[in-house]
Amino acid sequence: MNKRLISAFVGIFLIIAGVIGLSLAIYNYVGGGTTENVITSGTLKMTLTEGEGISILNAIPVSDSSGLSNTPYTFKLKNTGTLPVKFTVSLVDDMDTINADGCSAKLLDKSNIKMSLKKDLVFNGPVLLNTLINNVLDEGILNPNAEINYELRLWIDENIMLQSITTKHYHSKLIINNKQTNQ
Repeated sequence: MNKRLISAFVGIFLIIAGVIGLSLAIYNYVGGGTTENVITSGTLKMTLTEGEGISILNAIPVSDSSGLSNTPYTFKLKNTGTLPVKFTVSLVDDMDTINADGCSAKLLDKSNIKMSLKKDLVFNGPVLLNTLINNVLDEGILNPNAEINYELRLWIDENIMLQSITTKHYHSKLIINNKQTNQ
């Protein structure tokens, strides 16, 4: 009788652990390929609206003032659900593009790339790309019906010798991780 009771408890525990693991996996999302990605599950709904791809091709080193005047890569996060969402926005190497172009040996070193990020009206930067911790651009909690507008600019640091980068380039993509929170 005791063995049956223990087996029943172990079985229930494994089912509960599986359900929790599946629930966490549902909220882990990586999207790409379109300009608008919508993540919906229950009352959680997050929308990412993107501009063009993020690349540095045939660029030359420029001053920070020139880099800051470049056309930005724009994107927006919007929580159209009924619950707060904890999010992290990261900028990572776009390995699909790098592999498709066969350019892994021609990548710009991140210590040569500067960036700035404007979040709504708050400006951050310029900073070197290699100084980002875990490639994180922003993180926080987005309440229901709230949205955040971003402008991301990338350029090559003016202190880099042009000859050392003439055949090099950079491809990246945004990764948005989010999960429902009770705040």
